[in-house]
Amino acid sequence: MNALLPILQHTPVGVWALLALILALGLRQTRGLRQGRTRLLLPPALWLLAGAASMAHLAGWFSPGMLAWWAGLALSLALVLRRGGGRRARYDADQELYHVPGSWAPLGLMLGLFASKYLSAVMLALHPHWGSEAGFGIGLGAVLGILAGALLGRPIGILRCPSGPQPATLHP
Repeated sequence: MNALLPILQHTPVGVWALLALILALGLRQTRGLRQGRTRLLLPPALWLLAGAASMAHLAGWFSPGMLAWWAGLALSLALVLRRGGGRRARYDADQELYHVPGSWAPLGLMLGLFASKYLSAVMLALHPHWGSEAGFGIGLGAVLGILAGALLGRPIGILRCPSGPQPATLHP
């Protein structure tokens, strides 16, 4: 605990403000929402850009860490979409809004992204040489990519949702 206190005290106030924003946005998504396309896609798109920029800054755009980020992103996005992420949402064409059921998943994923980025920043502050080690970049890239892909999968799945009850399909 003695080593943790100075780390927390030296964390910039903006980091804690970002955490408060993440908590507010994530808790809001635990309730059902009505959202347009932009509002649905903007938060995960911002996380995606922030993750790509972080990895590019740490390891470079054409590094093994960035490749791990892309691989993690593609894998988790494909898994979320395959499992039907967002399948319970409905689109109201008259209002041009998606009715999205509440979920704790976005909060958990955003907190996972925040924690991964925060902990990696702390580790790099304590061990700056880790930033040049491929293993650190690959591990961090994979974690950030997996979480970002899962976060992005839900709104993409919602955009693919049906506009209402679908007729039964007849099989020969």
